[in-house]
Amino acid sequence: MNEIAILIADDEALERRALTKIIQEMNISGLELYEAENGRAVLDTIQQRKIHILLLDIKMPGLDGINTARQIRLLSPGTRIIFVTAFSEFDYAREAIRLGVEEYLVKPVSREVVQSTLNTLIQQILQQEGEENSGTLAENLLQQEVEAALGREELTNDTLDTYLRLRQFQWKRRYVLSVVHDCEKRGNDLNKVRILFKKNFNAQHTLVLAGIHEARCSLHAVIFFIKDVTGEEIQQELAHCLEDVRVNLGIQIYCVVMEWKQGEIQSMLQNIQNYRSLVNSVFPVLILTSEIQTAFENPRGKIAKVIEYLKQHLAQDVSLEEAARVVGLSPFHVSHLFKTYQGETFVQVYTRLRIETAKQLLKDGHYSIKEICGMLGFKEQAYFTRVFKKREGISPAMFQKQYMK
Repeated sequence: MNEIAILIADDEALERRALTKIIQEMNISGLELYEAENGRAVLDTIQQRKIHILLLDIKMPGLDGINTARQIRLLSPGTRIIFVTAFSEFDYAREAIRLGVEEYLVKPVSREVVQSTLNTLIQQILQQEGEENSGTLAENLLQQEVEAALGREELTNDTLDTYLRLRQFQWKRRYVLSVVHDCEKRGNDLNKVRILFKKNFNAQHTLVLAGIHEARCSLHAVIFFIKDVTGEEIQQELAHCLEDVRVNLGIQIYCVVMEWKQGEIQSMLQNIQNYRSLVNSVFPVLILTSEIQTAFENPRGKIAKVIEYLKQHLAQDVSLEEAARVVGLSPFHVSHLFKTYQGETFVQVYTRLRIETAKQLLKDGHYSIKEICGMLGFKEQAYFTRVFKKREGISPAMFQKQYMK
């Protein structure tokens, strides 16, 4: 290993300087030393570079040390955490144990204790990384490639089979999942969901691969089981996983699941997207059976399929003809189905979906009205404003202003 990266996190600059001096005295080969004054800065640093050891204060403004440690356990499980704090309360120590913190040092802490603790951890890290061989490295690199391709819907069966042979993994059942959430989450939040989602499955009995689809702001996953599992068992596993994500991250997610018996993984991923609109807070997990897929081909199912396609192409200005090709019907037939079963025309439904998405983006406050126009396929801001005001009774700017109040 060429370097040891240590991060000192404390809201007091004097404390950070004192620890920095103690560590620099150790003359650690390849030392890279970083500082952070609060929990948010710690998480930003962890996401930008690999940190081997974190010296973390508990009482910091904003995101405190305990909650920061919880996030790090998701983002960077390999980071060794040392609490360095002036608080010796039992509750803090108990939580530190639960989070798997390496040491709990109470201020004022001596130079000898800090250096001895760091030397022990550094030796453990060197030994662990020294035991990693080139085969393990190749396996990790291939897994990253597989999961990235999975997220982009570009993974091939051949690439996946190569990875499974390298892992020498034998499976009996496999399932493809699409993970949906109830709001627009940025990449950082989705990555937290991905990590926690994977950690919920027993590594001895399953292999989980999960990748982020940036355009849809969602996850694709494949789960391999080494033993036979029932639909009820999968339902329970996923329900527990969804609850864990909700409790720890405050994000509500839903899953569409399909057993992968044969065929290309890319076709499976594309097919499963047709059913995303069927999951919600009432039915958070949908395990697709042949009966459900057959039912989805009825008129209401075809409408749901078109609506899901529209949701995924809000910026492309989808025509009635293009939507009709999605379900293999004529434009006239699709138009008739919308009027009969939706009580709205195709254009009215498409406009409603765009405006509902615009409202969410306006509430988020991350984009200007002009940017939202482009994201939703409106070529002119004036036209977007007229359409929005016609549906909502107020302009986009006034809607955002009222919400921000």
